[in-house]
Amino acid sequence: MTPLKYLACLASLALTAQKFPAPGDPSLNAVLEHRQLPAAIESTLTLYKNDKPIFQITPEAQEIAPPQFAGANFLFTTSHAASHTVNLLRLPAAQPVFSFTFQSEDHRIALEADTLNIEAQTYSHDPARACCEAFPFRYSLLPARPTRAQPIGFNPRQFLEAFLKAPWPEVAPLADPASRQKLQSRHAQSGPFHYGPIERCDDLARHWQVALNNNEYFQIERLGTWHFRLREVLAEPNPACQPDDTYPWRTSMF
Repeated sequence: MTPLKYLACLASLALTAQKFPAPGDPSLNAVLEHRQLPAAIESTLTLYKNDKPIFQITPEAQEIAPPQFAGANFLFTTSHAASHTVNLLRLPAAQPVFSFTFQSEDHRIALEADTLNIEAQTYSHDPARACCEAFPFRYSLLPARPTRAQPIGFNPRQFLEAFLKAPWPEVAPLADPASRQKLQSRHAQSGPFHYGPIERCDDLARHWQVALNNNEYFQIERLGTWHFRLREVLAEPNPACQPDDTYPWRTSMF
């Protein structure tokens, strides 16, 4: 490229910039810039403390969503096609403490002082299920490092699917202590995953059953709204359980 063509290319670049002040702290603000390159958009996010940059990122071939401040937390999300990565920094040192990547056609993210809520429209790992549905991802930010919290599913079937997908240390607290060792061994197994209908096992709607591959029957206890515990897995169906299509199927944290 000749110098004249290079200068003409530079002159054609479009630049937009947005400033995001931290609520309650005038010394902190973030600036998100978008540059229109010849074949793509380049995004740069810079975090300032007293007008001095303390963090900056320009991810290659990825877009950056508007960042969020809440308490001592700063969050930004990078995206490429349907892949999204949530990044959490702890202020005021801008120390990275958490990163989470998920695949989703659509999603919503809300950062609070002590909680991170993500709701992603994502595909089930049951190949028989069509398209996608909303799965919740909630993290408690109170410890030094964020930890997974309920809800992990909006109904018993989603809870079981999320339980089997997630890393064991993340979901171990959601297993009944009396069956935890057996459930850990089952968690380590891979698919296939073909889920049966949601079945209610008592009049109070506290005990639920979800079949997997027609040869395993997971017993799930409902502790509250969107809060469940995996009690055990049986080789035969519980005769007290009957299909129940009244369980709320689509819902939202937002």
